[in-house]
Amino acid sequence: MLTLLLICSFMFAGPQQPPIKEARQIKVLKVERLKHSEDTTVWYAVRLTVKDKDNRLIRMAAECVSTNPESGASCAHLSVPHAGQILTVTFIGGAIVQFGEDKLLYEVESEEVSG
Repeated sequence: MLTLLLICSFMFAGPQQPPIKEARQIKVLKVERLKHSEDTTVWYAVRLTVKDKDNRLIRMAAECVSTNPESGASCAHLSVPHAGQILTVTFIGGAIVQFGEDKLLYEVESEEVSG
């Protein structure tokens, strides 16, 4: 009975699709670095405002820790572009942005079409 239930649940769930990856060219309009501390750990929140070739204004953010270079969340693993820079980045599933292999990811906070 349990086997039948599992088979039925897989039939309705369908196969899992990998997230869609889309390369987009962006221009960095604004870079903000916000520092905050927790006990002896110093964190940075990096917020970017960018525009893509379709005139979409995209705001994204990532966090990194500066006091622990061995951490996977170390700021050494975060790619921080400069304002005015034009880059090709990878959007994953429309909600995550990757600036390069083995780098921390940015999360899209908002996306709007600008006039």
